Amino acid sequence: MRRFQARAYLSLGDLVIPWTRHVRTARDLIHRAFDSANRIGDLTFAAYSCFSLNANLLATGDPLVDTHREAEKGLEFVQRTRFGLVIDTITAQLYLIRTLRGLTSKFGCFNDAHFDELRFERHLTDDSRLAFAECRYWIRKLQARFLAADYASAIQASFNVQRLLWTSRFTLFEGAEYEFYSALSHAAVWDSATADERQHHFKAVTAHHKQLGVWAANCPENFVTRVALVSAEIARIEGRDLDAMRFYDQAIRCARENGFIHIEGVANEVAARFYLVRRFERIASAYLREARYLLSSLGSCR
Repeated sequence: MRRFQARAYLSLGDLVIPWTRHVRTARDLIHRAFDSANRIGDLTFAAYSCFSLNANLLATGDPLVDTHREAEKGLEFVQRTRFGLVIDTITAQLYLIRTLRGLTSKFGCFNDAHFDELRFERHLTDDSRLAFAECRYWIRKLQARFLAADYASAIQASFNVQRLLWTSRFTLFEGAEYEFYSALSHAAVWDSATADERQHHFKAVTAHHKQLGVWAANCPENFVTRVALVSAEIARIEGRDLDAMRFYDQAIRCARENGFIHIEGVANEVAARFYLVRRFERIASAYLREARYLLSSLGSCR
C-alpha cells in the first residue's frame, strides 16, 4: 500500500485536520506527504503538497519571510514537474505573500515587473481546466484587497470566488479564508452603502457568519476568533455598540490564545476603525499601534 501513502497523509492533513484540530497540527502530515510522494515517484501529490504547505503557513500566520521561502521553493519544484494547475495556484499564493511584504508595485496589488494581474486572470478564465487555480487566485486577491482597505475590489473578488466555489468549498482551508475575508469586506462597506446595498451586504455578512459558526462548533481553535470578529461587525451594524466592543476583544483574545498573530492584528485594526468613527481617538490609536506591532512582527509592510 506504499503507493497510497502520500495521498493518505495529504488527505488527512488537508481535508480532515483543519476542520477538527488546530490547522498547524496538519503541517507534519503535509511534510510527510511530500517526502513519501518523492520516495515513491508520485509527482502529482508531491506537487499538491507544495501548495498545501503554503496554504497552511498562510492560515497560521507564520513569518512572511519563511512563508515566502517555502512558496518559492514549492514553485521551483512544480515548475520542474510542469504541473500547470499547481504552478498557477502557488503563483497566487506567492504574490499574496509578496504584496504583504511590500514587494509589489502597490500594497494589495499583485502587479510588478514580472507579473500582470489582468493577463494572469485572462490566462485562468480562458481555460476551464484551471477553475481550481482560478478560485484560489480570487481568494488570495480578496485577502490582499481587504488588507489594503480596497473593499470594493475585495467584494468583486468575492463574487468571482462564489462562481468557482464548486471546485472544493468545504474541503480545503482556502474556503474558510473566503468566508472570513468576504464577511469583513461586506461589513466594511456597509456604512457607505445605499439602503438597498446595505441589505445585500448585511445578508452576505450573516451568511458567512453562519458558516463560520458551523465550523467553530467542530473546531473552536481555528474558528472561534473568526466568528467573534464577524460577530463584532454584525453588532456594530445593528447598533449594539457594547456587544461589538465585547466581541472585538474576544476576537483579539482568542486569536492570541490560538497563535493566530495575523488575525489578532486584523482584529485590532477593525476594532480601531470602530472606535475612530465614534471619536474615541485615544482608544483607536492604542488598537492601531497594537495592529501595527503584530503585523510588522510577521514581516508585513502594513
